[in-house]
Amino acid sequence: MAGSFLAGSFLVGFAGVALLLLSASRDQSPENHAKQNLAAARGLPAEMIAAAQTLSNELASAQNLLLPLDQYLDTH
Repeated sequence: MAGSFLAGSFLVGFAGVALLLLSASRDQSPENHAKQNLAAARGLPAEMIAAAQTLSNELASAQNLLLPLDQYLDTH
């Protein structure tokens, strides 16, 4: 049970980081706090950052953000 919870937390965590990365790259206005939120998330595992960057790249090229997000979460 704990293992599946941790795996689920990892997936949700990297999906959140992916969305923050996408937000920071698309909206660089002072009102967007994505960069500050990313900076505050210290100590993230390297595999989470790599997975988040991959997903963020897929989201950036998608017309509908939910499609690659749902697909990525379903397959991992």
